[in-house]
Amino acid sequence: MDQTLHTPEGVRDIYQKECRKKLELERKLHQAAVLYGYQDIQTPMFEYADVFQKDIGTVPSKEQYKFFDREGEILTLRPDMTPAIARAAAGLYETGDMPLRLCCFGETFVNHSNQQRGQNISAQLDAELIGVGTADADVEMLAMAFDCLKESGLKQFHVTLGHVGFCQGLMEAACLSGESERLLREYLRNGNASGIKMLLNQSKVGNEIKEAFEKLEELHGTAEILKIARKYAPVGKAMEAISRLEKVFELLKLYGIEEISFDLRMTGKYGYYTGMIFRAETGEVSGDLMRGGRYDHLLEKYGKSRPAVGFTINIDRLLEALEKQEVSMDGEMDRTIVLFLPERQQEAIELVQEFRSLKKQTELIGKRPECALEEYCRYGLEHFAGRLIYLKEGKLIEVHNLLTNEQQTITAEEE
Repeated sequence: MDQTLHTPEGVRDIYQKECRKKLELERKLHQAAVLYGYQDIQTPMFEYADVFQKDIGTVPSKEQYKFFDREGEILTLRPDMTPAIARAAAGLYETGDMPLRLCCFGETFVNHSNQQRGQNISAQLDAELIGVGTADADVEMLAMAFDCLKESGLKQFHVTLGHVGFCQGLMEAACLSGESERLLREYLRNGNASGIKMLLNQSKVGNEIKEAFEKLEELHGTAEILKIARKYAPVGKAMEAISRLEKVFELLKLYGIEEISFDLRMTGKYGYYTGMIFRAETGEVSGDLMRGGRYDHLLEKYGKSRPAVGFTINIDRLLEALEKQEVSMDGEMDRTIVLFLPERQQEAIELVQEFRSLKKQTELIGKRPECALEEYCRYGLEHFAGRLIYLKEGKLIEVHNLLTNEQQTITAEEE
């Protein structure tokens, strides 16, 4: 295989229509974020490996792309936006103590195994509210996530809330050893009910805690499951988690958001989550369109203690969902093509310069003798042009409306 013509496994080129759709989607998502007062931040594509080390609780080391700089320092291509923004935010707090509302577009790089067969580069929108630990901040994040997905044009999606404190509270009450706790976390993450039951029986956990774990399979659905969970939750983290979710749900109603589900089995994809977690899904694509949550101790890893909550939207998955829901992302056919014969090049250049001074997208093309006019019209439609202006023989100008197939011929004096 000629490697000069192909991309490595797990990455691909994005161009023309798909690229235009992606940029249009990013514009819409950014518009929704800035309406909430969020400001842009850009972090480097690669960081020192310590930013994403094991105790951070992010993407496993074996799935990270690593390399050395000339001094021998280990660098990592960014696998997760949140730790990178947390690292940057810790530095920003040197000059102030007010909350930070940050949003960022970027790509993450994860070296998926052959079995996973996912794209190793993922385009994302990341939004973070740093410095506020209240339920109000949780709800602001959720409301903004809802608005981002609605602004994208997505017709149907489903948001589910959970809280890592609920399962943590159950595990602490079970008093398991290190290996047993690790296995239990894995079973919870994978929804392995039989594995959970067998492990608890082997560990001689009390009947009340066993019953609470067994009830986990039922603790997903409407807000009514929070009332049921109260009957089985031990005092402490688990009960606090329920109270927090109840508070969040009440505040969401102020934003007009009630179509939401709860799932107390959720433990979060990353280990840095400490409180409420959430995800958005749609039946058309596999995997989460959006996920997020509270991570009150992550900034401590970078020298500052600040609560924080945020979310990430997977732009590639969202584009796929929009396509399957038949939502148009083409944008306006607002480009103009100016086609000219060699003897009219000066006029053509003057014309496109005039259009561009008016901020109109204009493409200049010299007509080749072997190409028929119809080919240029077809090209224009494929590249989002609504109009083609042809400077032909003499002083004649043909104006073609590519959307209606209407044509008008004028002279240079009439222009």
